[in-house]
Amino acid sequence: MVMPDGKIRSVYCHNDGYLSDVGMTLHEHYLDSTEIGALIDLGDLSSLDVDLTSSVAYMRDRGEKDCSAIVSDTETDFLTIDSSQEFMYLWKDGKWIVWCVYDMNIPLDLTAALTADAMGE
Repeated sequence: MVMPDGKIRSVYCHNDGYLSDVGMTLHEHYLDSTEIGALIDLGDLSSLDVDLTSSVAYMRDRGEKDCSAIVSDTETDFLTIDSSQEFMYLWKDGKWIVWCVYDMNIPLDLTAALTADAMGE
């Protein structure tokens, strides 16, 4: 999520990062900056669910350490985090933006990406 100072706080989600899972869950259930901030406060996730209590966080639910959110100074820094993810999601200006790692130069509005994915484009 882009913070007021322009820095980006982000976490890694291990399972089902595809548009049809994490993308759809973010699009349908995480549309409020306060709740998104609380989600990021959980740190890295094993899985994302429709609410914070059902999502599985490494620190909260498994007692693991060193799984806190990462702070990136710029969008470029955010996009170069080595997380082995196929999709990168960012809450920016009141909406979700998504990048596919195969074409990081083209950010897409998540709503448009989900529509294209559903249409098989």
